Amino acid sequence: KKTLEQHREKLKTVVFQEGLGTVYEKTERLERLAAFIADALDVDPDVRKRARRAALLSKADLVTGMVTEFTELQGVMGREYARLDGEEEEVAQAIDEHYRPRFAGDAEPQTVSGRIVSLADKMDNLVATFSRGLIPTGSQDPFALRRQALGMVNMLIEAKYSLSVAALTDAAMDELGIAGEAARDKMRCDVAAFLRLRLKNVFDDVGIRYDVAEAVLADSDDVYACFQRAQAVAEAVKGGAMMPVIQAFVRAGNLAVKAENDVIDPALFVVPEEKALYQAFTSTASAVESLIEGQDYMGAIDALSDLAAPINALFDAVMVMDKDVKIRNNRLALLLLVDRLIRRVADFSKLIL
Repeated sequence: KKTLEQHREKLKTVVFQEGLGTVYEKTERLERLAAFIADALDVDPDVRKRARRAALLSKADLVTGMVTEFTELQGVMGREYARLDGEEEEVAQAIDEHYRPRFAGDAEPQTVSGRIVSLADKMDNLVATFSRGLIPTGSQDPFALRRQALGMVNMLIEAKYSLSVAALTDAAMDELGIAGEAARDKMRCDVAAFLRLRLKNVFDDVGIRYDVAEAVLADSDDVYACFQRAQAVAEAVKGGAMMPVIQAFVRAGNLAVKAENDVIDPALFVVPEEKALYQAFTSTASAVESLIEGQDYMGAIDALSDLAAPINALFDAVMVMDKDVKIRNNRLALLLLVDRLIRRVADFSKLIL
């Protein structure tokens, strides 16, 4: 007799978490977060509209008699009631799917709207619970945050979504009214570290070596891109043919940490090898950025390999740590730029050769 829209009003009497308002307020946050994610993914306007609608109705079935009696039917009944209300099929599906995966081995959401609302719900749960200081430790995880975070990671990889974890965390913090730069910085770090551990588990499950995982995890803000880079590095190091190239990368990186700045003055080049490395870096940088933009990380590694010979040539020709401070700093700045470019794919010093 009641529509989901009418049931939703009753959510104003249901507490979400202590000090974090009602479930009704949570659905309003989810609607805005869903819109944020839809915009970040640049989805079709109709999909964005359906995701927002599903987010608003996502928790309405919690106060129905059926779900009150059989709690395991949350989402399932929401889907059926939405169909009876004449909601669009994808809206109905998304209401059910946003809880997925409910358990290990459960299917990921299959509709775009379902994925968007699921990501919004899980990030809101993470940030809200973390804001209360309830980060899971040891075997204690009363809110099943590990499962939800793993679900987010798997979903981003399976759906091939490039989405900034930091930006999504910021959006969730804005919705929850978390202020103060220190508190926001800590939240970004805590959420990133929590998701990074789940991503590490995924790498282990698909057989990616732990040192390869360490090489790419320093930059895991885009989960799907990090997964792609791990696959590319794992493929590149097979058979050992890349070993001389990686050794050159590591040589450059070892000295790059001593650089005071990244300002290069070509007039301070003393030997042709300096100019050759600078030219190789300049041409390689544009190629690598283009390949990364197109998510071709194997191609980016191939392009970076062209830097190995000029790096080794520089080390053979000069002492980088020259007595002349200007010449020394200029060479270190060059190595710093080269190292930064290489690290756009991975920190190859983490690899065990």
